[in-house]
Amino acid sequence: MACRQSVEFKSSTSCLSTLQKFMETKSSVDTNTSNGVGPDHSHLTSKFSRKRHSAECASAKYGHDPLRHLIQSFARSKVPRSPLRHLSDLMYVEHYENGGGYALHSYADELAHLNKVELELFTKKYFRTLFTERRKRGIHVPFSYYCIGVVHGAAKRIPELLSYLSVMYPELKVNTNPLERKNASESTSISRYSEDVFKAYTRGIFRFGPLHAISIVGTKGEERGCFSNDLLRMIESDPFLRLVTPWGALSSLSGMDPHDSNDGPIIWARHGEQAVPVCATSSLSKMR
Repeated sequence: MACRQSVEFKSSTSCLSTLQKFMETKSSVDTNTSNGVGPDHSHLTSKFSRKRHSAECASAKYGHDPLRHLIQSFARSKVPRSPLRHLSDLMYVEHYENGGGYALHSYADELAHLNKVELELFTKKYFRTLFTERRKRGIHVPFSYYCIGVVHGAAKRIPELLSYLSVMYPELKVNTNPLERKNASESTSISRYSEDVFKAYTRGIFRFGPLHAISIVGTKGEERGCFSNDLLRMIESDPFLRLVTPWGALSSLSGMDPHDSNDGPIIWARHGEQAVPVCATSSLSKMR
């Protein structure tokens, strides 16, 4: 027993002395490195940091969570970011596990760091990526790779359109229908419709009939709407919307007069496709 204790004591003493020598050596190396003497491994550190950063970026590209991204952007301090290597770093891909679809996300607060030329290049790259089509074996028609593209916060400069239209065009006639009768159409003024909507509005939803399409480039036939120069100027001032108007740079009819457009732009409002009627229903509808 005594021999075993002495051996354990000696081994622990030797380990302590070895550890002490190691710490002394490490402190001397750190001191020499800080004084400019000794080996410099900063290039290895930067190399590993770049690899870890690229791995984190790759994982963030396809496991993107828009809600978490918005929360983090509000929480972080407003310090100018370092220059990005590629404009594609400002695009995030979200994969829906339920249906397997992809969504392309970007954020206006991150795009605010770009100058005018960079923003123009980014918008073209964004739509070129968003409109990418692919072919599948057995399907002759190509289909889009992305289901939807969202630029979060890009419409902050545009006013709330329903309130804006009710003030600027109060007598504009619009069509709607009651919640319990989807096939019935009612005509009313935009100011009256806006008043009814905000009476039933709470927490981001409203319990009132939908607003059917309003054209802002004039009406043809039974269409509702008017030619609104002020709304068209708002659209043209946005770098993204400017490219995808029926007369925009990405359109096959680029340069067309907006008065000749048969494809909008239009404005509409929906309470949600899955809705529970809150109005009283007739006995006939209950029997059905």
